[in-house]
Amino acid sequence: MVGRIRFALERFDSPHHSSHVAQLFSLGAIAIPMFQHLKLLFSGKRAKLVYDARRRYRDYERKYKRGLMTEDFRERLRLYFRGELETKISEGRITRLFDQAPYRGEPRFEIDGDAPPHMRSFFCHGDISQYVVGRYAKVEVARICYPNQWDVTKVWISDEAA
Repeated sequence: MVGRIRFALERFDSPHHSSHVAQLFSLGAIAIPMFQHLKLLFSGKRAKLVYDARRRYRDYERKYKRGLMTEDFRERLRLYFRGELETKISEGRITRLFDQAPYRGEPRFEIDGDAPPHMRSFFCHGDISQYVVGRYAKVEVARICYPNQWDVTKVWISDEAA
């Protein structure tokens, strides 16, 4: 149930705002008005959701029907959508933007912070113009494609630079 409430709260900025409020009421939430203008705050900065893998669910289903995705991958994806898959958060200031040799043409960004080295560099997903050196970023990752690889599932970026 916590995953469903979090899912509904993240969509308060959407054009279908009223349906998400109704969904929260159906789940038994009482203090809806105090969440209506909720925006993610971290490091004292306002941020917006730039990328969310949940919004690409139909793309994943099409890939599965075409045979481009295994059943194991599809099951891990379902676990993530239900909120049952482990996720981790990395947060910090964007320190550089770059193209990595094997992935030419796909921009990446790196954040500072206290995250382990393998949790500091990520592909830029969503609106590329939002990735600016100096802005704060928060990245949620989960093991969806392969059990030993962390995949970006959500990216939040602050509105202003540090």
